[in-house]
Amino acid sequence: MDEIRIFVSYAHENQRWLREDDPHNLIPYLRAALKGFNVTIWADPDIPPFEKWKDVILEQIDRADIALLLVSTFFLASDFIMDDELPRIQARQRAGELVVAPILVERCGWVGTELIQAAQMLPGPPKTLLQCTQNEV
Repeated sequence: MDEIRIFVSYAHENQRWLREDDPHNLIPYLRAALKGFNVTIWADPDIPPFEKWKDVILEQIDRADIALLLVSTFFLASDFIMDDELPRIQARQRAGELVVAPILVERCGWVGTELIQAAQMLPGPPKTLLQCTQNEV
């Protein structure tokens, strides 16, 4: 079975979803759940020291099979995400090379965003991932 590569696009203000100190955070949970299935989940904390971070991020988008978009107000306000990551992701999605899975982590104005509208929002409006986790506590 070929390796499945997942690229995580997120705003640094939403790093809580990647923190390994809590296995219930989204990315550590996915890593644990997909262990043994030949899946690699990549996010920018995986950039080696002294590397050209922008080049590494764009290379990881080009290598990915799936892009998880952790959608929030900060995500939508990020110039790097909007100007560099999303156009590359969108081009690969249009070419049929990449599956895009936007995940709504908090309430925000995502509705007018073309790329996000082109894919099924998870867990789906009007409920956000943040609301799901708060309701379970």
